[in-house]
Amino acid sequence: AGAIVPDLLRKFGCEIIEKNCNLDSSFPLGAPDPTDSKVAGRLSKEVLEEKADIGFSFDPDGDRLGIVDEKGNIIWNDILVAVFAMAILEKHPGAVIMYNILCSKAVEEIIIKYGGKPFMWRVGHSFLKNKNQEVKAAFIGELSGHFFFSADFYNHEDGIYSMLSLLDYLSKTGKSLSEIISPIPRYISSPEIKVGCPDELKVGLMGKIGAKLRQDFPNVKIIDDERAGDGARFETDNSMFVVRYSQNGPYLTIKFEAKEQKEYDELKKYISELLHSYKEIDWGFGVNIESLD
Repeated sequence: AGAIVPDLLRKFGCEIIEKNCNLDSSFPLGAPDPTDSKVAGRLSKEVLEEKADIGFSFDPDGDRLGIVDEKGNIIWNDILVAVFAMAILEKHPGAVIMYNILCSKAVEEIIIKYGGKPFMWRVGHSFLKNKNQEVKAAFIGELSGHFFFSADFYNHEDGIYSMLSLLDYLSKTGKSLSEIISPIPRYISSPEIKVGCPDELKVGLMGKIGAKLRQDFPNVKIIDDERAGDGARFETDNSMFVVRYSQNGPYLTIKFEAKEQKEYDELKKYISELLHSYKEIDWGFGVNIESLD
């Protein structure tokens, strides 16, 4: 992505400030994961220092991205799903918008508000693409930063096309990214958190965690059918959290949010204590685990 994106944007008339775009397979700044809060935080600082209008980060092959608005706010990719849904529904009124179970409650709320049909499905771009053969969604988005513009582009993820689509929408509306995001319902949200768990233990551990959550939260809405696939999503009117095991590596994924800070802090404390109670968790490996402190 670093070798392609800057010159491409210049061809579109953008003024570009490059940061860490030289190819270096040793990754001296660490894993280039746009969903890592350290990467996002670095980008936020650089946007403010340079007084940029928007900031983009990419993974090495450019199929995923992260964004920061002109105020330095980190915009997690489920909120970007909501932004893209707003744009897509202007071109394709009433369309189905597909997203995965890790996404904010705000995504469904925005899709309904703008006249679309929300469809939530399990994590994993291969599962989403396969399901879309049936659902025929105009757009698919994941918290990880995979976006599929199925009605307007090829049915595969492309972070660079996603970037250009967002810039096109901002140009057409004449608004900044923070202005575009302002009507989206606000939740205090964690990033996507990954905690280590050996492959041979993660499925069994998820079974234990699921049973414990149902015991501790008997009155909440639970989604643990085929829509969840490898975990469970728990929802109240003002909050949600997801715990699942990864199909791709030795870890569990956690995401949680709430309308109010008090409820968010209570969720964080509960989840942290829950995970620390299981010896199967390997705290030596993870992404964004500081979000549980």
